Amino acid sequence: MEMYQYGSVISMLALLLIFLLFSVVINYFLFNRELIAPAFLFSVSFFISVPWALLYKKKWSLDISSNTFMVILGGVVTFMIVSLVVDRVSILIEPRINMEVNHSNFKEISKMKSIIVLVLELITVVLTIKYIKNVAPSGSLSESIDLYRWKTSDNIDLPSMDRYLSWLRTFTDASGIFFSYIVSRNIILLKKISYIDIMIFLVSACSGYLLGSRGSTVLLIVGLLVYIYFSYFQKKSNIFTINTKTLVVISISFVLLVLTFQVSASFLGREISNYSMSDYLSIYFGAEIKNLDTFLTGGSFPVKTSFFGEQTFIYLHQAIDRIIGNGNNIRFILPFLNVNGYSLGNVYTTFYPYIYDFGYVGVPILVGFMAFTSQIIYIRSKREIVLGKDLPVYVLIYGRISACLLLSFFSNKFYENIFSVNFIEMILVWIVLITVLPKKGKIINYNEV
Repeated sequence: MEMYQYGSVISMLALLLIFLLFSVVINYFLFNRELIAPAFLFSVSFFISVPWALLYKKKWSLDISSNTFMVILGGVVTFMIVSLVVDRVSILIEPRINMEVNHSNFKEISKMKSIIVLVLELITVVLTIKYIKNVAPSGSLSESIDLYRWKTSDNIDLPSMDRYLSWLRTFTDASGIFFSYIVSRNIILLKKISYIDIMIFLVSACSGYLLGSRGSTVLLIVGLLVYIYFSYFQKKSNIFTINTKTLVVISISFVLLVLTFQVSASFLGREISNYSMSDYLSIYFGAEIKNLDTFLTGGSFPVKTSFFGEQTFIYLHQAIDRIIGNGNNIRFILPFLNVNGYSLGNVYTTFYPYIYDFGYVGVPILVGFMAFTSQIIYIRSKREIVLGKDLPVYVLIYGRISACLLLSFFSNKFYENIFSVNFIEMILVWIVLITVLPKKGKIINYNEV
């Protein structure tokens, strides 16, 4: 009996991996070989994670249930179907325009105004460091960052950031995204390098580290890759397929990013000497499958909560609570898990909060809405690129959405980052930057570059 169970575990995980591979291939061709199509990114997300779970199934005693199998595969299929319907209906409502890119003129960004943005970012970093050292005093900055992370993970009440610092951090995050697009556009389309713009991007990336999490920095880097993808095909006038050489470059870039993940932990003061690189990466790329399975097999759903979508829309609830001042103090409910002496962290894939709040019915509803929203924004982004629109807002938005989709295997990045007051504030910052930063009357003609 024990051997039969062990064999079934292997076949269940392997079967899930095979189905996910099929979904990746199907999405690739259904959506015209576009590597940044929402459905493709969502399916790739879990196709990246499951092999790690398969590799560590014995160490983690990973006895995947049929519930977990159906939630993951059902979520991926639901996303694909909704995205496909939206894509095909959009053709009927708004016929495809000529896919030949209109290379319009580009507004040149003022160097002096870019310097002002950089100075504001540096001020943000200094004030954030001061805040971290005050609320989590320790020997070095990295130790303070790690202490701050543990305090927030344990839901320990800490003094809130001053409102002006919170606004500066939003400005810094938004500026990093905005200038990641500017950097990709300048290098690929205009064949120019602005070191100030690159510095703005890098300072924004470093700012994300100061609160003990690499999430915002990873989202920023993935967004940069998406903007490079958009710019590349705006240059090639060939929306949006990709050749083998470019695919290899993207794959190598992703591998290098993954390999630096463990090294970056040391800058956050985290103890990593007890982990091999494989063990460390498995926690971030595969443990979510085990954690989700533990959650699904350990209780009844939905869990009784005080507010509608408490965990799914937690940042919206927290923002409303700050405005109203009810003092509800809504927190993440993400227990840290361990198995056989291995720490598996406290992330459970994007499906965890949906099921926690709404039961299994929450998966098709929330995944379907995610697919609907993502596909609409993606369609609008492609139109902006095809029409040669300079400083396109939809493209900026999709850069963040695409990163959230790719990290769906990790946690609920989409609803946490997109359905939040902070994201609305970032869009407002982009609109201001689009209005203020370009030089008046200074236009660069693409065809003259």
